[in-house]
Amino acid sequence: MPAKKVAATKCTPVCDVDSPARQPFQAAVEIKLPNGTGGQNGFVVVPKGKRLVIEYASGEAFLPTGQKGLFSVITSLAGQTTGTRHYLDSDALGKFGAPDYFRAGQVVRLYADQGTTVMLRADRDIATGDGLARMSISGHLVDV
Repeated sequence: MPAKKVAATKCTPVCDVDSPARQPFQAAVEIKLPNGTGGQNGFVVVPKGKRLVIEYASGEAFLPTGQKGLFSVITSLAGQTTGTRHYLDSDALGKFGAPDYFRAGQVVRLYADQGTTVMLRADRDIATGDGLARMSISGHLVDV
């Protein structure tokens, strides 16, 4: 029996062959927490004509000894003027050199509309000393 011909699907170098309209997406931010600051945001803009589907969110923070860290992702849909905050499970892993180390990583299913800004937020319970957080998201874009 001759081989069956299969039409090739045009897609980006990394694609979901079952859904070629999905365009892979990932972004990372660094969030500085200077002395006197309890929390800050990092910003990721969703391109015009696309909806962002976030499938994984993660973060890490280096905070002065004794502080606690929290991570969240804030997204907007359907013209919301204020985004919806989604909290990530986080773990305190103890000392990492001088600072305390916190980590979060979670499978999620979050949506953000075209032209909106996704805010990746790191908070701490005590606003003294300098801290640093990094957060990232990954997922895909779809045309709207």
